[in-house]
Amino acid sequence: MDVTVCLSGGAARGAFHLGVLQALDDLHITVKALSGSSIGGVIALSYAAGVIPKKQLELFQSTAFRQSIHFNFFKEGIFKIDASHPIYNNLLPVRSFEALHVPAYVTAVDLNKGVLHTFHSGDTHIAALATTALTPFFKPLPHHGMLLVDGGFLDNFPLYPLQDYGLPIIGSNAMPITPKQPRGIQKIAKRALFMLSQSAVINKTEQCDYYLTAPQLARYRLFRRDALAELFELGYDCTRKTLSDPAQ
Repeated sequence: MDVTVCLSGGAARGAFHLGVLQALDDLHITVKALSGSSIGGVIALSYAAGVIPKKQLELFQSTAFRQSIHFNFFKEGIFKIDASHPIYNNLLPVRSFEALHVPAYVTAVDLNKGVLHTFHSGDTHIAALATTALTPFFKPLPHHGMLLVDGGFLDNFPLYPLQDYGLPIIGSNAMPITPKQPRGIQKIAKRALFMLSQSAVINKTEQCDYYLTAPQLARYRLFRRDALAELFELGYDCTRKTLSDPAQ
């Protein structure tokens, strides 16, 4: 069975995507193209470069990965990613989109024009830095006259690059909308902003042939790195329950 895969943003919850991809590998389902935003974009690039999901999980869990992110003294961003750290060559060993094993599409937002920009050629490391530039935590990335930030601001579920492939689309969403009763001005405002950011996702989920998510994801804080293994297993189990083994 051949498919295409769309991976949402979701920070540390991206480990859910790794479980999804591992399950697809174990089910002998071939991924012919990937699209992703934010952490979903990084995972898509790494998988397209041939880094297996379990290896990606190890890299994200590593002390080296944590040490590659530094406090930036509020210079256009609270934190700074050291893109020269060797961990990024392990995570993204293929520097060119054109040399990836399968096509990948990664989104970012150009603040100058207020439009979505999709990377499908050029430097994969630049694309990874742009799609994860979650301002104000990380500073925007200047690139070819653009000022790029996290793709999730405009489209946290970039399905459109996959629609021309004519293959089943698997969508993995690490940011599900779950019922809540927010109380207090801060929680209500936070809920409203979340709903606004997810408004572009709601209709797209119905366009997936297989839509993978889990309400339990809402329990995990976006930057909780100690739960990556749990999130991986959640994504793996969700995929195995949703998809049958085409080899059987």
